[in-house]
Amino acid sequence: MLILSESDLRAVLTMRDVIAAVEQGFLALARGNANVPERLHLDVPAHNGVLLEMPAYIGSNGDDAEQSALGTKIVSVFEKNTERNLDVVQGVYLLLDDETGVPLSLME
Repeated sequence: MLILSESDLRAVLTMRDVIAAVEQGFLALARGNANVPERLHLDVPAHNGVLLEMPAYIGSNGDDAEQSALGTKIVSVFEKNTERNLDVVQGVYLLLDDETGVPLSLME
């Protein structure tokens, strides 16, 4: 599995690339080719935190121009992290092979 840090991603992606990818995602959603369920919200009351999971699947309609993708964004929000010199919001994205579910990449 490929692990990519924020600096790795910044080195290979431009803002233009990111905007184009987001645009393609919204187009797939509008065409009905994307499944983006409501995010899972899990409270962590003992530490005044929350865990959010946002899975998504984009399937192709057999059109080779459209790629399919499967993954999930995992975000935690812990307000007390400021006291620890940590960012309040922490997050990663896990990209999976959409045919096998095998993890392909973990991205900061």
